[in-house]
Amino acid sequence: PRASAAGIWSSSSRSFRCGKGTCGSGRPRKAHRGPQPSRTSKTSSRSAGTLAARGDVDVVHGFGASVLGYARQPAPRPAPLVFNPQGLEEFGATLDSPPVLKRVGYAPLRWAVRRCARAADAILATDTSLEATVAHHLRPSPGQMRTIPNGIDLAIVTSLAGPSDGAAIRQR
Repeated sequence: PRASAAGIWSSSSRSFRCGKGTCGSGRPRKAHRGPQPSRTSKTSSRSAGTLAARGDVDVVHGFGASVLGYARQPAPRPAPLVFNPQGLEEFGATLDSPPVLKRVGYAPLRWAVRRCARAADAILATDTSLEATVAHHLRPSPGQMRTIPNGIDLAIVTSLAGPSDGAAIRQR
């Protein structure tokens, strides 16, 4: 890692933040906008590889199949891939057996998500309750899956307002 702030490319907004000053003010710069996953998403995530090869980003963070273009680049890739599979709806999420038409329709997306997971340096589970589901559907290698809980502290959030506050807002 560099001594300055890390450059991170993220498929969520297809932007990157550059802490080195090579992208102007250091504010996020859009690399691409488009539907996910699509041909344009593949092109966009390949651009992450270009940015990483130039040294403009230190980490590529991908959501679902939107990072397929980067995942398909031959190893060694210039920056580690951190993969967040999101809710795994294409696998039926937590269902034991999704409906037949859903299994057929989502087959290409499941392939793409698994391909991204195989290429990832780390696969994220955003809650301990999702660890088993992520492990079941993506079969990470030992040490590949990391749990980073969403940044909401439910105890704090629920203490901020009670049922009477909710009723007051609904009446407005």
